Order: sequence, then C-alpha cells, then structure tokens
Amino acid sequence: MNRERLTNIAEMNESFLSDGFFIVLFHANRIPPHLGLVANRKYFSLTATETQVDIDINPIWRVIRSKSIETIFIKVDYDPNLENLTMIFENYDNVLGREFTCLLPIKDFFERECRMNVEGVNFVFDLIKKLKEKELILQTFHLNLDDHIDEGSFQLQEYTLDDIYTRISDIQRTC
Repeated sequence: MNRERLTNIAEMNESFLSDGFFIVLFHANRIPPHLGLVANRKYFSLTATETQVDIDINPIWRVIRSKSIETIFIKVDYDPNLENLTMIFENYDNVLGREFTCLLPIKDFFERECRMNVEGVNFVFDLIKKLKEKELILQTFHLNLDDHIDEGSFQLQEYTLDDIYTRISDIQRTC
C-alpha cells in the first residue's frame, strides 16, 4: 500500500474557497477519511446515505469549524465544468455495500473530465500520487490538524478497502 505525504500545508481560511477546485478529506486523521469535492464554493460528495450535489459550501464550512473536523483541502489546478460534475455525481444514489465508495465519483470525474488514467486508483493516496505526477496540485491546506502537522507535512493514514466498507456499514446501520 502506498502512503502519501502532503507537504507545505498552510492553514485554511474560508476566503481561499472563493474560487478554485479542491479535493476535501474530512476526518483526515481517521481511517478512512471521507472525500468530497469543492468547485467554486459548491460541494459534491457521495456519502453512506445520500449524494450531495451542488451544495453551498457555507454550511459545510460551519460544521467543519463548529465540530473541529480535521480536514485537508487539496487545491487542484483545474477549472471543472459544474454541469459535468453534477451529472457525474447524480449517477450515484449513495454508497452501496461493496460496490461504491466516496472515491468512485471523484475518480469518474478525473477520468472523464480531466482525461486522467485512474486505473489502479483505489484510495485517496493513489489519486494524490497521480495528481502529483501530473503536477496538478497547487496548494494543500488544513483545518483543525495543528497537532498532526509536522514541519508543514501530514502523513495520510494507511487503510484497506475492508476498512472503507466497514465504516460505510457502520454509518448505514446508525441511520
């Protein structure tokens, strides 16, 4: 398994979300983190219970702040087409058993929209590695991770597909 280290991480400010495209890792220090995308202040995510499409980022930002959710924001050098992003996410109802994860629509987006080969991308660290290879990461930011940032770097936790499916199942049981 390939662990990825994020470097030169700056503290996130809400104003940075004003424009740009971000991969967001919620609960970044947990196994596994939850993933979403932010494009021009609109949020997209596939969760264990629903698909979140074209949601204003303000309430999500408030939850991150109020609940001190450890979050990583990876700014990607790309200007996504919001219509295409919406269509891709609307193809998913929610994560299903061992079929879908929160990474799947994100992979679809990068494959369809960015023409990136996502074969072998099973985890966020695989995707980050591909983005680094293509020099598409502009900047990495964090919120609520001060205790886990070491000299401007953050090491992503290792996890397996079974860890992902167990977490999805746990969430779905409590809903």
